[in-house]
Amino acid sequence: MGTYGPLLPFVATSDTSYAAAKVVVRTAPAQRERVYGALIAHGPATAEQLGDMLYGEGCGGDSIRPRLIELRRQERVVDTGRRRLTRFRRRAVVWMAKEDA
Repeated sequence: MGTYGPLLPFVATSDTSYAAAKVVVRTAPAQRERVYGALIAHGPATAEQLGDMLYGEGCGGDSIRPRLIELRRQERVVDTGRRRLTRFRRRAVVWMAKEDA
């Protein structure tokens, strides 16, 4: 696995993975703020719920989970310890914004 930028992994043998990593460098900061803002505005939510809320705002479903991981590393969101079922009946973490972050 290679890296592009500070912490963005990509598969070194994959041109599509590298291309995606280059795009993420530009789009991740705004997506991260949209995810955080949605948690502030709407309260605790799962990644799937955030994807539904932010659909059409430059945050596709596949981009939510990586942004949540980044926000957790920045200590701006926390796992509430609660779980909700997804539309596929799988348990999912309910995330909450730390407004004092």
